[in-house]
Amino acid sequence: VWWVGGVPRIAIGLTGDVEFRRDQISDPPRLFVDLHGCVIRLDEGYSRVMNIDDPLVDRIRIGLNKPTVTRVVFNLKQPVDYEVSQLANPT
Repeated sequence: VWWVGGVPRIAIGLTGDVEFRRDQISDPPRLFVDLHGCVIRLDEGYSRVMNIDDPLVDRIRIGLNKPTVTRVVFNLKQPVDYEVSQLANPT
């Protein structure tokens, strides 16, 4: 998580373009991104659950929603407005 102009950003590294679906759930506040055609590969030392020290995001969870769909869930500390986009090289 890094901040640009007062807005937090979170990057998910992928090896190519993917189709994705995103949605938000209100109780408790969460948002999720389904990455279609993706298989999870976590570098050694990284967990499928990451606790985040951020004013808005409490924790990030990663898992398979279906055999070829990776779901990334952002447990939030409060409801937020959000935007999801694909960037070739997020900086």
